[in-house]
Formats: sequence, C-alpha cells, structure tokens
Amino acid sequence: MTDRKRNLLVGLFALGGLLSLGGLVVLFGQARGLFHERYVVSARFDHIAGVRQGTEVSLAGIWVGVVSRVELVNIARPGEGTFVHLDIDRRFIVPRGSVAQIITPIMGQVRINIVPPVVPTEPLPDDGTAEIAGEITSPLDSVIDPRMMATLEKSAAQIGNLAEALTPAAAAVEDLLVKRPADEVDAAIGTPDEIMANVSTVVERLDRVLRHADSMFGDPGVQSDLRQLMTNLREASHNI
Repeated sequence: MTDRKRNLLVGLFALGGLLSLGGLVVLFGQARGLFHERYVVSARFDHIAGVRQGTEVSLAGIWVGVVSRVELVNIARPGEGTFVHLDIDRRFIVPRGSVAQIITPIMGQVRINIVPPVVPTEPLPDDGTAEIAGEITSPLDSVIDPRMMATLEKSAAQIGNLAEALTPAAAAVEDLLVKRPADEVDAAIGTPDEIMANVSTVVERLDRVLRHADSMFGDPGVQSDLRQLMTNLREASHNI
C-alpha cells in the first residue's frame, strides 16, 4: 500500500469519526432522556409562535421532555386553536389542572414550561388522552417579576385616577388664563355665594389631586417596587 492510499484511508477514517461524534452530540443534546419511556400530554393553545417539533418542555422549570408534533385542532377551522403534543418522560408526573406556558425570552430559544397547580392534585392519565390548557407569556416576564408587573398596573391605575382628578382643575386654570375684555369680566362677576362656591370647587379638586399623588408616591411599597424595577431593567440592559 502506497503512502498516498494510506493517508487517504486515515483521512477518511478520521472524517467518519468526527461525523459520528458530531451526530451523537446533536442526538443526545436534543433528545435528553432518549432511553426512557414517555407518554403524551396535549396542550391546547388559541395560537402559538415559535413552537415546533423538538422544542424543550419543562415542569416547574425542570426538563421533562420535548414537543413531538404540532397540529391544528380542526384543519377546516384554523381559528379553533392548536394542539401541541408534549412527550413527557415517565419519570415525571404532570398533575391535573396544570397549565402549559410558552416562554418567549428576549434572547434565547422558545420553550414550554408546565406550571402545576398550587394545591396538589391527582396525576394526568399517561395513556395519551391527557389534555391541559396552554397560554403564551410576555417576553417581559423573563425580565420583570410578575409581582412587579402587578405593582406597575396598580401604579398605572393610580396615575389614571390622578389624571382624571387633574383634568377638571386644569380646565378651570385654562379658563382663568383665557384673555377677556374688562367689561366681559365685570359682567361675569356673580354673587359672593357663587364666587365662594367656585373657589371651594377648585380647592376640592386640588385637594383630590394632592391626595392621589400622596397615596401613589408616598406608599413605601410603591417606592420599593419602583427601585426594584429600575434595578431589574439595569441588569437586563447589561445582559443584552
């Protein structure tokens, strides 16, 4: 055997070994639990985005399987929703009442996380007939704690109340700033009781505005949540 043929055979053998190694890495990387038996749980979604065969599935944050297939509930009526069939490792039990959430991070791959109910329940059947509800979470949920979102919603509602209370007072101020002839101003002067009533109304509106502002910005919980929000956003900007 010549050196040229020997080198060719060695090169082909090395190439075959590398290809085999790469195939095993991909196989075991995408199919953890390959040698464990599985059962199917179907999650029904109104719509999905980014989910396909091979998408990883976790239970309470722990890997338990992958998506085996995705199909329409009714091919003739696509608007009825989508079934995402989850291959679950039999070592794990999915309780009844669980919800499958599609997690769409700002950076990274889409995945599905099964959230079990707070109160323990009996397990779903493992004969392929199990079905659970599905929902899509916001990408902000991976950056901002849901409890923080609830606080922000409360703050937004308080700001809305503040704006609503401020609108009449702003309208009254705008009315005072409108330029009018002197004779029109003199003619518009009412009785002392009417004047006092108008002043009382303006004071009441301003008092309402100040009370809303104090309840919103003076709440230590809101202040703490806003500080935590800024910290989370700063950390998120550093991670991007």
